[in-house]
Amino acid sequence: MKNSEKPKIAVLCSGLDSKLRGYEAHQRSLFENLKNEKCDVVLFKRTGKRIKNSEVPLKTPSESSFISKIVSFFYEDPNQLQKAFFSVAFVIYTIIFKKEFDYLLIIEPGVARVIKRIRKLLLKNPVILYTHGIGNGPEYYFNLCDQVIEVNEPAFLKAKHYACKLESSPKLHCIPHFVDKIYENQSERDSTTINTIKNEFGILTKHVAVHVGLVCKNPKNVDYILQEIEQLPDEWSLLLVGEVKDKELLGIGNSKLGARFIHITLPRQEVWKAYVVSDVMVFASINEGFGMVIIESLSSGLPVLLPDIPLYRWITNSDENSLYELKTNRLSSALKDRVLDAGLVAKQKAFGKELVEKNYTWDSVRERYLSLLE
Repeated sequence: MKNSEKPKIAVLCSGLDSKLRGYEAHQRSLFENLKNEKCDVVLFKRTGKRIKNSEVPLKTPSESSFISKIVSFFYEDPNQLQKAFFSVAFVIYTIIFKKEFDYLLIIEPGVARVIKRIRKLLLKNPVILYTHGIGNGPEYYFNLCDQVIEVNEPAFLKAKHYACKLESSPKLHCIPHFVDKIYENQSERDSTTINTIKNEFGILTKHVAVHVGLVCKNPKNVDYILQEIEQLPDEWSLLLVGEVKDKELLGIGNSKLGARFIHITLPRQEVWKAYVVSDVMVFASINEGFGMVIIESLSSGLPVLLPDIPLYRWITNSDENSLYELKTNRLSSALKDRVLDAGLVAKQKAFGKELVEKNYTWDSVRERYLSLLE
């Protein structure tokens, strides 16, 4: 590549545009910011609108498609097949349209695995940059790529330690996830807005704890959250926002909390509503790659309560007011002691916004990405 040429970058994500949480939100945001930096970047997605020279939907089968379900009976689960179909389609597209790339930015391990195996078919041998955004160890993903972006320091240190045992390993970088300021103008907490949204969601109580993410026992520990909210006075509700994996949790929530239990799903552009009507975001998972909802909550001025593990200590800069022990009655006690203290809440709102501004915005990670893609 000549010095005057910009590197050609492909951002890949099989979940776009059908989903926009987690993996998908990060890849979409990364693409948009690189495009704003005038990088030569193309987003490859499974569905959605084609935008000339910018976004390419490959129109491959989803995990819920008939063909995925049929083939998975003999091979793998449908989700992995969605990624496999998508990856093969990307390679075929580059061959047909004679497209060459210097970097492939991939966050789904299933996509990285397939691309790595068949990349000899590509017209050019690109650098596969895998963003490690889940809770597994380096032994599971070092063989998927040429370089790894770790999104938190504990995972980065673990990967470095593991790499020292190997003769060769992928190059390692540490760049955290970041959040766009999508809540800046929408999170004004005037009583009219709050009451309107509370009525929309069916919230009847004064105080609200929110959990945003998959509704399941493992890894989200939503059953623990239900147990802890049950210990609170009747002025508290629990708002769960997200797809349901373990349906029995909805029955448990209704049994334990009655009308104080609310479950909804929201498109990404409306998740701010859940943050606006809530007093605190509660999280109980201890097996996360990062936890995008944490920095989303903090950026919108919503305090968080997180299990005291190395990942969340690093994200919050060891802020004791944001952490609790994942034991019986510890979350409920933290909610009673911290969230009802007006002075502490005001302090935590200011702390969260400052923390995100300093560490988890595009401006804070921009130079690391641009130097990586030179």
